[in-house]
Amino acid sequence: LNPPIGRDPPQNLNRRGDHPTQPLLTGRPTTVFVFAFRGAVGNGQNGDAGHGELLCHRLRANRRGVQPPCLPPCPFGRSLDVSFPGSKGQSLQNSLADLGWTTHFADQIGPEDAGLIPARLALLHRGRIDVLTEGGAAELICPPNMAVSTLAVGDWVLGDGARVVRLLDRHSLLQRRAAGTGTETQLIAANVDTMFIVSSCNADFNEGRLERYLVLAHAAGIEPVVVLTKADQADPAPYVATARALSQDLAVMAVNAKDPGVAAALARWC
Repeated sequence: LNPPIGRDPPQNLNRRGDHPTQPLLTGRPTTVFVFAFRGAVGNGQNGDAGHGELLCHRLRANRRGVQPPCLPPCPFGRSLDVSFPGSKGQSLQNSLADLGWTTHFADQIGPEDAGLIPARLALLHRGRIDVLTEGGAAELICPPNMAVSTLAVGDWVLGDGARVVRLLDRHSLLQRRAAGTGTETQLIAANVDTMFIVSSCNADFNEGRLERYLVLAHAAGIEPVVVLTKADQADPAPYVATARALSQDLAVMAVNAKDPGVAAALARWC
């Protein structure tokens, strides 16, 4: 799992409690989204990275066992020098399949799209977006008839070198009602296959919050997986039983994020 450009998910979560991180784009065609509760993360003080952060780093390390091949420079006008924690300063370069490209998107490309470059959204700004392409990370400008608010991290777009030309149809969309509004919808993430809902085996475990995230996942047609951290600090059995009772056939994993083997335990969803 890779964090969004320029952000470290656990630090963001420490500031915002159970506010979700941006989607973690990456590694294989399967796209995973992570919700982490405050108690699953740790305070990051005194060198303690926190269990949620360690979990993300274990998964990233598992994904980066093979060095990606050298690819041509990014085809867009402005490239971004992007590196992630654990990447040793190397710029992010992947194939389209690594970024989550599937036949669902390839089937939408026609002769009229010749010369356009597929790109996946990584960050949204006021009038521009940061994207990931085969050649690396880049920045695109949205045309006047395309509001950034209509896009979501994880969307696939076609670009002409400087601008977004069109948005490809999504296969899933994670969304919720915007805070303080009655009808406005907030887009969270698009084209996600699996959602990790990360909580912890302690007093911060909250059934109500788990249920709300499960509702979001089911409404979007995304497979939810509950990941319970700090299993080494308490008996995880009652927490696992409570979580499994929330939804039929719900996958629940109790892990110690400090254990290097945790990435292998979660690999089937990545």
